[in-house]
Amino acid sequence: MNTSASDPNHSGQVLRSRVAGIGAAGTFLGLTLALVFCGRGAAAELPEASPFLSAESRKTYEERVRPFLERHCFECHDESSAKAGFRVDDLDTDFLLGKTADRWREAIDQINLGKMPKTKSKPDPGDAFAVVEWVNQELRNAEKRAQTTAGRTPMRRLNRTEYANTVRDLFHLDDEFARKIEQELPADGKVDGFDRGGAALFFDKSQLQAYLDVAELVVREALPAEPVKANQFRIKALDDSGLLRKSPKPTTTMEEVLDRGDIKFSDLIKNEKRPLPDVERGPEPYDLNVRRDGGVEIVAAWPYAEGLGGGQVQQVLQKVVKRDGWYRFRIRAGASRGNGSFAVDAVRVQVDYCPQSRELRRSFAFTIDAPLDQPAVYEQTVFLRRGGEGFNPDLRFRWNIYHPWRGFHDDGKELIRTHPEMRRLYWAGRNSAGAYSQALETKQPPEKVAEALKKRNEAYENLYRFALEFRGPVNHLNPEIDLKDVQHLWYEYIDVEGPLTDWPTKAAQEILFIGTDSGDAKDTREIFTRFLPRAYRRPVSEEEIQTQVRRVQTVQEHEGKSFPDAVRAVLASVLVSPAFLFLDEPAAPDGKPRPLSDHELANRLSYFLWSTVPDAELTQLAAEKRLHEPAVVREQVKRMIADPRARQFVENFVGQWMRVRDFDSVMVDTNQYRNYDDALRDASRREPFEFFHELLRGDLSAVNVIDSDFVVVNERLARHYGIDGVKGEEFRRVPLQPKHQRGGILGMAGLLTYLADGTRTLPVRRGAYVLDVLWNTPAALPPPNAGDLPVIKGKNLTVRQRLEQHRSVAFCASCHTKIDPLGLALENYDAIGSWRERQNGEGRKGGKGDPPIDPSGIMPGGQSFQTLSEFKRILLEEKPKFLKGFTEKLLAYALGRPVGAADQELVNGILTSTSAEDYRLQAMLQAIVATRAFQTR
Repeated sequence: MNTSASDPNHSGQVLRSRVAGIGAAGTFLGLTLALVFCGRGAAAELPEASPFLSAESRKTYEERVRPFLERHCFECHDESSAKAGFRVDDLDTDFLLGKTADRWREAIDQINLGKMPKTKSKPDPGDAFAVVEWVNQELRNAEKRAQTTAGRTPMRRLNRTEYANTVRDLFHLDDEFARKIEQELPADGKVDGFDRGGAALFFDKSQLQAYLDVAELVVREALPAEPVKANQFRIKALDDSGLLRKSPKPTTTMEEVLDRGDIKFSDLIKNEKRPLPDVERGPEPYDLNVRRDGGVEIVAAWPYAEGLGGGQVQQVLQKVVKRDGWYRFRIRAGASRGNGSFAVDAVRVQVDYCPQSRELRRSFAFTIDAPLDQPAVYEQTVFLRRGGEGFNPDLRFRWNIYHPWRGFHDDGKELIRTHPEMRRLYWAGRNSAGAYSQALETKQPPEKVAEALKKRNEAYENLYRFALEFRGPVNHLNPEIDLKDVQHLWYEYIDVEGPLTDWPTKAAQEILFIGTDSGDAKDTREIFTRFLPRAYRRPVSEEEIQTQVRRVQTVQEHEGKSFPDAVRAVLASVLVSPAFLFLDEPAAPDGKPRPLSDHELANRLSYFLWSTVPDAELTQLAAEKRLHEPAVVREQVKRMIADPRARQFVENFVGQWMRVRDFDSVMVDTNQYRNYDDALRDASRREPFEFFHELLRGDLSAVNVIDSDFVVVNERLARHYGIDGVKGEEFRRVPLQPKHQRGGILGMAGLLTYLADGTRTLPVRRGAYVLDVLWNTPAALPPPNAGDLPVIKGKNLTVRQRLEQHRSVAFCASCHTKIDPLGLALENYDAIGSWRERQNGEGRKGGKGDPPIDPSGIMPGGQSFQTLSEFKRILLEEKPKFLKGFTEKLLAYALGRPVGAADQELVNGILTSTSAEDYRLQAMLQAIVATRAFQTR
């Protein structure tokens, strides 16, 4: 099966075979050089301009592109010479014609391989860049033209998110299970950045098997043949040998002490023969905990691994978490929040399930508000995924303990402190070793390297001499802290039970008439009479129902299955049928555009705003043929936006438009950015969704995306942003003050982290994001061998200084002059989105000796700015660019096809109709739904 959902007029084939390389890396610089270094001269004529060019594009071609190619390319690449068999003089301007796109790709490849230029003549870089911009724009236009269907919305299949949501709602499955289904299915192709485009949602044999497997999984989960047994396990505090572990002996070796402090002692003793004496350990965190009343009162534990479960945690998972499902956690505990400066707002026990797995991880917390001497039982139910065959899931328990000991990171506020002289000598050795490594990496002069090596060796020698004489103790209690003042936690046990299921399931009661093991044709007919219209999302014929009845009978007779099992098998086959998989909108007999039927319109509305099957109200209105009434449609859109299912529009549109789905792709260097943790990562990823949902729910202007006077944050993000007074994990709208330096999407930590590399900021990437996402005018891509900005040997330059050197190359400057200022304007945000005044990252700490941040620049339109606030002011002044691009993206998402030049009247109409309402988001969605394009096949 190879059913394409693209235009029947071969546009899908053209897209794949002719424009496959259009968006690939290498377009900009390779094409620049291909055009620039082709030689000069002979008289020849290019083909006439394509009729597909806009009036503006045609003018640029006639006045700038054609003369440029005639002057610089024909001598080597016309009919008479055609070096390497490659001609430029007959390149057509319809990039979907023949092999035109392939030939441009060949030119790019020749340059990137270093085989061009062959001449010394070099034209003006500005003229070359004007040609390149024109070509890149026409390549993008050709790509959209290949993917569209003459301005009409193509038939398409459900993408994997829509499929998962649809089976969830048909079978009353848990949303967590739906997300698992979504991840089990093959990734979807994208058109114009979205996975709703018919041209990319084709279906082939490899995908069919995956959908068959998932369909069977859905039926097994929703219609199980027998109850699922729940498992149970209890972790008892007094049985946890790991929690109250004591030091095996009161002494240790200095090598063990220093190795634990991240420096290899072998570096110090490799040339020495004198053995080092053992030293007294002193108190360790576990020594402070007390057994009492059948449980354990915890005062301290090892930092970064404050365990409550110890070695039995894996045993819990093996005995309990055997399949995906809901699991109940219980803990009997009491707590003291501490006193004075050590007091916390609440003592929390956090449970982290598979924290290292992006797909499986789940974190939740118990707030322990019962007193130490009056413990209570706390309970939560959480959906857990088991993982694949052979996977060993992980479960960790932590609590917000006052860290008792930080080793050599001791800042004087811990319960247990490390000996001060040992700590001083250790850091002297480590810092000098770092300075020596830096001198080598940056190719410092030989005398500088020798000086750094000498200092390192002296520091190592001092530490070794100290170790020879030191007898301990290594640690001691901090006399300035009373143990009674820090928070305490007492717990007796933790229970884990699951999976928890209902029997019979709601789907079984609704579909299979659970309670009978046999049925006849009448029962089968009733099952599919109710099920098929919901599954196919339209009225069904008697023949469609009878077909399923006959199939059930065939399965019973030929495969010997029981009645319920035969129904299950046929239901699974329905979930891979074309009527279920595709949003079927048949073309009119004459091939001309036609209005959608009411049921088709119900589907468009539901999959646009909810990403799932229409509900009972939409279906009823469609059956009554009232859904085309303008007032009814407006009221339904308003109702659907207010429904919790509208969250799916937010998740899917914002997740792809703002690229939030990719935020986890950057690994942050937590050695440089110690404040970055899992809670900040997760909150940063949620922020764009919560912000956009606030715009939708509150019917606010889309212009807030550029800049806003509020943020939508929880406690962890508020702390990261320096905003006081926000407590708890719940996201809420918080007003901003100028000192907070936030507002709009460009101040969001998750985005700023995504537009960095985990160690340093990437202004080019940030600037390209502004062009592509905010203005929908993507910059030309660099060649694949462009690489990152290098560290200049012998110099410790800032990112801005390196970019300035890069722009000193004329051909690089033509593109970077447009991109760099947009990214450098955001340089006050570091690689994790923290505000900074001085350079940090790449070995810098952001201290007084580091270079100050300079965010100034000149916009592509010529406006200059000195600060981030001035930059945002200019963005607001140019909001028509944003609003046009934003509307094009909303339309592309709504229609399931690219929005091109032929749609500009449509785009302008939406903007005109919503301008009086300040471009409120709900008004924009209403305007899109009301268009002829949305309501026509």
